Amino acid sequence: MSALTFQRTRHDAPGDGIFAAMERDAQPGIGHNSGGNPDAIDLDSEAVRAIWKQCRGLYLAELERQADNRREMEMDEAFYDGDQWTPEELEILAERGQAPTVYNMIQTSVNWMLGTQRRSAMDYKILPRRPDGADSAQRKTELFAHVRDMNHSQRGRSAAFTDAVKVGLGWLETGQSDEEDGALVFDRSTSWRSILWDSLATQENLQDARFISRTKWLDFDHGKVLWPSRVELLRQSLHGVHSGGSSPGDEEMADGAMDSVEFRDHTGILGRTGNEDYGAVRPRLRVIEFWFKRLENLRVMRGGQFNGEVYDEWSPGHWDEIRTGTATVVTRPRESVWLMMMTEKGVLDLRRSPYRHNRYPFTPVWGNRRASDGMPYGIIRSMRPINQAINKYASKGLHAVSSNRVFIEDNAVDDIEETRTELARPDGVIVYKAGARPPVRESDTTTPALMDGFFSRDAALLQSVSGVTDEAMGRTTNATSGKAIVARQDQGALATSNYYDNLRYAEILHGEKLLVNIEQFYDRQMQFRILDDQSKPIWKQINDSPATSITGFKADFVISQDEWRATVRQAQVAQLMDLMIQLAPVAPQLAVGMLPTLLGMMDIPKAQEFARMARELTGAPDPDEDPNNPSPETLAKQEAQARQQAQQDRMIEAETALKENQAIKAAAEAAARRDQSVREKVQSQIAALEASGILAMDPRLAQVADAIMAAAMSEGDDLAAQAGDVPVIEAPVPVADPAMQGAVT
Repeated sequence: MSALTFQRTRHDAPGDGIFAAMERDAQPGIGHNSGGNPDAIDLDSEAVRAIWKQCRGLYLAELERQADNRREMEMDEAFYDGDQWTPEELEILAERGQAPTVYNMIQTSVNWMLGTQRRSAMDYKILPRRPDGADSAQRKTELFAHVRDMNHSQRGRSAAFTDAVKVGLGWLETGQSDEEDGALVFDRSTSWRSILWDSLATQENLQDARFISRTKWLDFDHGKVLWPSRVELLRQSLHGVHSGGSSPGDEEMADGAMDSVEFRDHTGILGRTGNEDYGAVRPRLRVIEFWFKRLENLRVMRGGQFNGEVYDEWSPGHWDEIRTGTATVVTRPRESVWLMMMTEKGVLDLRRSPYRHNRYPFTPVWGNRRASDGMPYGIIRSMRPINQAINKYASKGLHAVSSNRVFIEDNAVDDIEETRTELARPDGVIVYKAGARPPVRESDTTTPALMDGFFSRDAALLQSVSGVTDEAMGRTTNATSGKAIVARQDQGALATSNYYDNLRYAEILHGEKLLVNIEQFYDRQMQFRILDDQSKPIWKQINDSPATSITGFKADFVISQDEWRATVRQAQVAQLMDLMIQLAPVAPQLAVGMLPTLLGMMDIPKAQEFARMARELTGAPDPDEDPNNPSPETLAKQEAQARQQAQQDRMIEAETALKENQAIKAAAEAAARRDQSVREKVQSQIAALEASGILAMDPRLAQVADAIMAAAMSEGDDLAAQAGDVPVIEAPVPVADPAMQGAVT
């Protein structure tokens, strides 16, 4: 590869002085994120040999320190697999003719825990560190899901948890992968058998560990392709019959747990038929991947969203922060992670870790740790003696039931063994000599009953020790009420909760490393596919704009866990459903609002899809959605609600205006009627006054007026009588003024 070149530009921002240093550091053959040129290091130099001797010494010391506990871990897995009798015990039973019965109650308890973990869902989010990185964080969340799908991460997560439950320790791993293999970042588990770690480390995340190593067995022809310049060293490190290397298991680095598959027995190397040419056809060697820390001066980002990260000259985000003056690059003493690939004979490769997070690629998933020395152990360790006793009780009881004691006089039969065989048969024929007493068969009835009592007692004790009780597994017990069942389930959950808590913490640590690797290696424009809630494909684009940049913004990985215990969660759903039934008559709106939450808690197919439909019908928001970065569906729903609310507001305003106009019109009509009434009254008064004046001038006209009024009133009474509902109002009779009467007479 040609030498890297950089275009010189002027920058007034802090960090301008690093460009010259970067040009000086750029050398031919340095690859993208390689962390150095391994070809520039003399792997046979005294300095490198000194490092190899130190790493080899640490490896051997740790192998010896962990040897006893690793044998115990092997036994834990063997008990789960049903290998619960030692070879010595099997020999004794064979001499007795006693069957080595196995009641593998350990496997049932462990499988319940593993099944509970597989049914639980991991709900994670990737949150931005700055408001303008919200779109990028959303795209990282989608890319994170794509990477996990490509790597089948759920299987690796379950495998690591399986090791943690069985033996006390499992491992998750993430790192850079070849683009041709699919995802640019791999995410997987690795077996505890191949890992050695610094057992002097006290932190649960092993940040204070000086080293973590992994051992792999590699075919010689593969090794020649991977390290063509170290073929002679590979040949010296071979194992096999004709390889010239050491024989199986006789070297210092041999370990039973680590080499159990490779050296299961000597014929495994020679072949099934003992063909000695097998070792020549497939020579293999032990390769150790040794990650260790060294204290050295590193260039570190100061300030900005990438504060504290080891400076990566290939990161667009780092460059942008330096260019804008948001961050600077400083040199600080830090522990940097290095990788040495080595064998028992020498060094194959040595380089600084290529990962920006500057942490080990392995993440431990702990079960339990011994307080005295930090050695791991799983749930099987405390169950082994009990299950072992159960097997012996059952074996001895079965042997006692199926065995008979026979009392025979001397010389009463010709062949004792034949007589023994016939006595054991239900249709046996016993032949004995004339004059002798017949053989007497006696069965042991006390021992089987005694063994059965011990068996039942220890079976209950084993459940109590493991915490996986019959109630937790849904079996019928003497607990009949719902509260009693839930209480016993809670008691059992307390005994197993630390395993799930440890897995959750390990997933947080592992997710942080995986996210940093995604931000580091997904630096080019690409398109990928994810599936929505209905398993429909959705295509997403990254690095095609600032909003979809993966490397330009820093984000954080957070995780939340649903209830682990499936049976307890089901009981909680039942209680919530009973509460909704009680609330429905008195508070129906509250019951309807609780429906999406209830559906989301149910262990039914497409429960989340049903919950989403319920939220759409009830208008409830999605509790898992980021309020600062709503989805397109939520935005469309909010716009529709805004339009509907505006339309309702306009309708209310129009209705209010109509009522106000009607009220104004009614008030105007009432005022007009009042004015008309006043005018009519005034006119009546004026007419009355005019009539009074006329009558005063001629009293005889009053009599004529009275006659006309009487006739009118008579006609009005007749009309009122016919109508039936028209009230009759008597007109007042005018009273003559005495003065006027006196004047006339």
